[in-house]
Amino acid sequence: MAKTAYLSLLIGGLAVLCFSGCARAGLNTPLHNTSGVKYDNAYALCKNGQNDKTIEAKINELLEKNMKKGNDLEIYCEVTEYVEGNRALRYFVGFGAGRGKSMTLVKLVDTNTKQQVADFKVEGGLTMGAFGGDSQGMLNKTGETIFKQVKDNFLK
Repeated sequence: MAKTAYLSLLIGGLAVLCFSGCARAGLNTPLHNTSGVKYDNAYALCKNGQNDKTIEAKINELLEKNMKKGNDLEIYCEVTEYVEGNRALRYFVGFGAGRGKSMTLVKLVDTNTKQQVADFKVEGGLTMGAFGGDSQGMLNKTGETIFKQVKDNFLK
């Protein structure tokens, strides 16, 4: 009976490691609202690349979900670096092999004054996940990180 319990725990632990996505996104430097101005709402308008539009869609989805979508603050984003990585290496080797990464430049513009109020970079990464992880998860995490930073620092 004890062997069965240990085997079940081992298999369960391995399943969690294999099937949980390890996409991440974070800021290179802390973001602070030095002006102290808070906005009622915002919208994302990113560059025209497919990856940019994925991030834009995620940010706008979260703004709508939180009833913060509007025209006061423009969130402009541009993916300046994107490496999808190798899904097979992430799946079969793991431990950072085949990792994906991205860098996204974000600019916040007050739409009334047309003045840029902040800029920051978000670094994304993907090291493993279900069947090697999905690079779309990395882009979605980037969108979530941008939304959270804007919401926490610039929205009422």
